[in-house]
Amino acid sequence: SIDEGIALAKRALQDNNDRLHHRLCKVMTDGSIQGFTARLKWPGYHNGKPNGLWNLDPNTLGELVLGYHKAGLHL
Repeated sequence: SIDEGIALAKRALQDNNDRLHHRLCKVMTDGSIQGFTARLKWPGYHNGKPNGLWNLDPNTLGELVLGYHKAGLHL
C-alpha cells in the first residue's frame, strides 16, 4: 500500500550514514523497453509485440505522488 511504502522509505532515511545516503524514492510505473514490458505510445514496438504492462495503476499514481509529498518524501 502507499502508507506501507511511505513507512518503509522513512525507515530507510533513518539508516543514512557517511557511506550511504537515501534521498529519493523511485516510482516505476511500467516495465522496460528491453523486456517488451514498457508502455509505449503509437506506433509501439517495431516487431508488433503487445504494448507492455503497468506496474502501478495509472489512476493510483496521483494518490501515490500526493501521499509521498505530504509525508515530506521526494520522488
